[in-house]
Amino acid sequence: MFKISTRITLWYALSTGVTILIMASVMYNIFEFQRRKAIDEDLIDFAETLVSDLPAEQPDLESAFDRLIERKERPSSKPRTHRFALSSRDSIIYEAGSFQNLDSILNIAEDKNEFSFSKPFNTVNLNGQDYRTYSHQIKLKHFPESELIVFTSMERLNESLVLLRQIIFLVTPFGIILAVLIGYLIARLSFRRVRQITETASAISVTNLDLRVPVGRSQDELSELASTFNNMINRLDSTFKSQQRFIADASHDIRTPLTVIQMELELILEKKNQTIEFQEAIERALKEVSRLNYLSDNLLILARADANQLNINKKILRLDELLLDCLNQLYTLAKSKNISYLINLDDAVEANVDESLLKRVFYNIIENAIKYSPENNKLTVVLSSTDKAVIIKMKNYGMPIPEQQLEKIFDRFQRGDKARTSKGFGLGLAIVQAIVKAHDGTVNISSNAEDGTIISLSLPL
Repeated sequence: MFKISTRITLWYALSTGVTILIMASVMYNIFEFQRRKAIDEDLIDFAETLVSDLPAEQPDLESAFDRLIERKERPSSKPRTHRFALSSRDSIIYEAGSFQNLDSILNIAEDKNEFSFSKPFNTVNLNGQDYRTYSHQIKLKHFPESELIVFTSMERLNESLVLLRQIIFLVTPFGIILAVLIGYLIARLSFRRVRQITETASAISVTNLDLRVPVGRSQDELSELASTFNNMINRLDSTFKSQQRFIADASHDIRTPLTVIQMELELILEKKNQTIEFQEAIERALKEVSRLNYLSDNLLILARADANQLNINKKILRLDELLLDCLNQLYTLAKSKNISYLINLDDAVEANVDESLLKRVFYNIIENAIKYSPENNKLTVVLSSTDKAVIIKMKNYGMPIPEQQLEKIFDRFQRGDKARTSKGFGLGLAIVQAIVKAHDGTVNISSNAEDGTIISLSLPL
């Protein structure tokens, strides 16, 4: 559904996006873990600093609290955001004015039984605000099970995490977009050689088998593919040229003996006192020799056209006169099937063409039209011109050509089912196409039951 370069771009973008999200998630969790760890270490350090100033003998709750307050007020103490409280089974003493809702925090913690010696660290949420607490066991007079509870707000950590999440949510889409662009550029650069191979392969035809795919300097898989493709074209070029030489040489060499045979048969036919059977045999032989001469001429034309060596001697000609001349030559054939001509020719239509070659084109098309038209029918010939081209249309009303055969109608030795019974070689329309292309023109054919079979030629003025 998608091109390989598009799929690579999408996969690159998807993999990069997933990688960014995974890395962002890992970095986020590591950052959160490190910051929480730093807060916990600060709380432990703060608690140990406060406890270190207590006397060795077990003080009572009030005197211990006073000593802790005094220690905390020293400049070397931890940041002011840290607060503490003393907790026993019977009461809790906390810093006055430390937190407006500190008593609520402690009450929540007590209700949830979160303060215990087995779980020193706790996070308490009050009205949407998180507080981190650390419980440190101490011994006081009359309170053997007492705790020093230190507090700090996690507001700054939460703000940092919110900011980090916002940065991740903003950066991730841009990272994915950048990955798409980079992936697209990488795919374009990577497949540039593939596009060169594709474009060269598309441009190669029988008329330019000398084209080759650029191999490039890098010895990679694409260079190997290009070399393999070039080797294949070399083999095809060699085979095709060999076939061209064979067809051209054979066609040229066959013409001479065929001409000699034809002349000898004509001389024999002119002799008198011959039986009727002998004369008929000579006439049949002459017809077959003429067909072979015609075949050799056609093969020679096709071989030269394939090699771009078709000799075209152009001159300004009136195409209406050339068409009428061909129609007159085939009038006897048309009359034998009672086929009438319906002719519509613009006067004095001129073009720069080769007379003999274009006459062969008209002759082949008209002959085919008559040959495959039913008896008592008509052949329509229309000649018109525009500012740039001459348009010739020939229509017959025979059986329509099936679509699967219509696609191959200009192939060599291609004949329809009805044509198999004829004595043609299937080269007529191939000759037409080769000559028209040599004149930088176009030829098209359409066929259906309603409009009949129409062959359209377009020749540049």
